[in-house]
Amino acid sequence: MISKPDMPVSPHLDGTLLLSAEGAAELCGMSLRTWRRWDSAGLIPSPVRIGRTTRWRREDVLGWIAAKCPKRQEWERKKPGKTG
Repeated sequence: MISKPDMPVSPHLDGTLLLSAEGAAELCGMSLRTWRRWDSAGLIPSPVRIGRTTRWRREDVLGWIAAKCPKRQEWERKKPGKTG
């Protein structure tokens, strides 16, 4: 992401490798409520759980968008870098 000096960078999209639900939703242009609903329905990439924290890999979210947002199960089968 290229930022210009006069453009504030969202704290959710600061270039981190793992995104919070808020950051992932913002990256996809949807509300947090929709992101959480889609997560419950299995429509978005699987999150990474670190203790009690839930995050999404930026790389997975961007790849998922590029793949035209397939359901989680389909995305997990065909995502780049998957072995097996």
